[in-house]
Amino acid sequence: MRLDSLRNVELRYPDRTGEIYYLMHESRQRWYFASDMTVDEAWLFKNFDSAPPGPGQLAPHSAFTDPRHLRVSPRESIEVRALAIFH
Repeated sequence: MRLDSLRNVELRYPDRTGEIYYLMHESRQRWYFASDMTVDEAWLFKNFDSAPPGPGQLAPHSAFTDPRHLRVSPRESIEVRALAIFH
Protein backbone atom coordinates (compact mmCIF):
# COMPACT_ATOMS: atom_id res chain seq x y z
CA MET A 1 0.00 0.00 0.00
CA ARG A 2 1.29 3.41 -0.92
CA LEU A 3 0.71 6.33 1.43
CA ASP A 4 -0.58 8.48 -1.45
CA SER A 5 -3.49 6.00 -1.68
CA LEU A 6 -4.83 7.37 1.62
CA ARG A 7 -7.25 10.29 1.88
CA ASN A 8 -8.05 12.12 5.14
CA VAL A 9 -11.79 12.19 5.77
CA GLU A 10 -13.47 14.19 8.51
CA LEU A 11 -15.86 12.33 10.81
CA ARG A 12 -18.49 14.51 12.45
CA TYR A 13 -20.17 13.40 15.64
CA PRO A 14 -22.74 15.34 17.72
CA ASP A 15 -20.11 16.22 20.34
CA ARG A 16 -16.79 16.13 18.45
CA THR A 17 -15.04 15.95 15.11
CA GLY A 18 -12.59 13.21 14.25
CA GLU A 19 -10.63 12.00 11.29
CA ILE A 20 -10.15 8.71 9.48
CA TYR A 21 -8.32 7.52 6.38
CA TYR A 22 -10.13 6.26 3.29
CA LEU A 23 -8.14 3.99 1.02
CA MET A 24 -8.31 4.70 -2.69
CA HIS A 25 -8.29 1.77 -5.12
CA GLU A 26 -4.99 0.62 -6.62
CA SER A 27 -4.59 -2.36 -8.92
CA ARG A 28 -1.59 -3.55 -6.85
CA GLN A 29 -3.64 -3.89 -3.65
CA ARG A 30 -4.30 -7.40 -2.35
CA TRP A 31 -7.27 -8.11 -0.07
CA TYR A 32 -7.86 -11.27 1.92
CA PHE A 33 -11.15 -12.73 3.09
CA ALA A 34 -11.15 -14.78 6.31
CA SER A 35 -14.18 -16.89 5.56
CA ASP A 36 -15.84 -19.25 7.99
CA MET A 37 -14.18 -17.92 11.15
CA THR A 38 -15.56 -19.40 14.34
CA VAL A 39 -16.65 -17.52 17.46
CA ASP A 40 -13.36 -18.36 19.20
CA GLU A 41 -11.25 -16.79 16.44
CA ALA A 42 -10.35 -13.12 16.06
CA TRP A 43 -8.34 -10.78 13.87
CA LEU A 44 -5.97 -8.27 15.39
CA PHE A 45 -4.98 -5.12 13.51
CA LYS A 46 -2.06 -2.95 14.55
CA ASN A 47 -3.27 0.49 13.50
CA PHE A 48 -0.46 2.66 14.82
CA ASP A 49 3.17 2.25 15.79
CA SER A 50 5.42 5.14 16.82
CA ALA A 51 8.55 3.15 15.96
CA PRO A 52 10.51 4.14 12.84
CA PRO A 53 8.89 3.22 9.50
CA GLY A 54 8.54 -0.48 8.90
CA PRO A 55 5.91 -3.10 8.17
CA GLY A 56 2.56 -2.96 9.91
CA GLN A 57 2.13 0.78 10.41
CA LEU A 58 -1.33 0.92 8.85
CA ALA A 59 -4.03 -1.71 8.54
CA PRO A 60 -6.71 -0.81 6.00
CA HIS A 61 -9.64 -3.14 6.48
CA SER A 62 -13.27 -3.44 5.50
CA ALA A 63 -16.39 -5.53 5.87
CA PHE A 64 -19.14 -6.68 3.57
CA THR A 65 -22.26 -8.83 3.57
CA ASP A 66 -21.39 -12.38 2.60
CA PRO A 67 -24.21 -13.57 0.31
CA ARG A 68 -23.62 -17.16 1.48
CA HIS A 69 -24.72 -16.25 5.01
CA LEU A 70 -27.59 -13.77 4.94
CA ARG A 71 -29.15 -14.74 8.30
CA VAL A 72 -26.38 -14.31 10.83
CA SER A 73 -25.95 -12.15 13.90
CA PRO A 74 -24.29 -8.81 13.25
CA ARG A 75 -20.53 -8.88 13.73
CA GLU A 76 -19.10 -7.38 16.88
CA SER A 77 -16.10 -5.11 16.81
CA ILE A 78 -14.19 -3.73 19.77
CA GLU A 79 -11.32 -1.30 19.96
CA VAL A 80 -8.62 -1.81 22.53
CA ARG A 81 -5.84 0.68 23.06
CA ALA A 82 -2.66 -0.53 24.67
CA LEU A 83 0.62 1.12 25.53
CA ALA A 84 3.74 -1.00 25.36
CA ILE A 85 7.11 0.43 26.39
CA PHE A 86 10.27 -1.47 25.51
CA HIS A 87 13.69 -0.58 26.90
